[in-house]
Amino acid sequence: MLFNSYLFIFLFLPITFLVFFSIGSWGHHRIAIASLIGASLFFLWPLESSLLDFDFSFKNVNSLKATLFVRHKSLSARWWATIFTHPTLMAW
Repeated sequence: MLFNSYLFIFLFLPITFLVFFSIGSWGHHRIAIASLIGASLFFLWPLESSLLDFDFSFKNVNSLKATLFVRHKSLSARWWATIFTHPTLMAW
């Protein structure tokens, strides 16, 4: 499924938004986030399995970076977290 296909725009995306926001409005924020992760895996599943590996690693790095940003208020810690988790450097 492509991002610009009618199936994605008019079926997958609205259902994903509806599920995410309805679960989040009930106060189950972790379950809402898990539904987004599940939808992401369902979206990438028909494609190559290497994309799933890349998706998992990219989400883990972004989660680590967000944790560092929240815990460390200093500018230098944020700078180092950004530099060492930049996608260009990860590909290198």
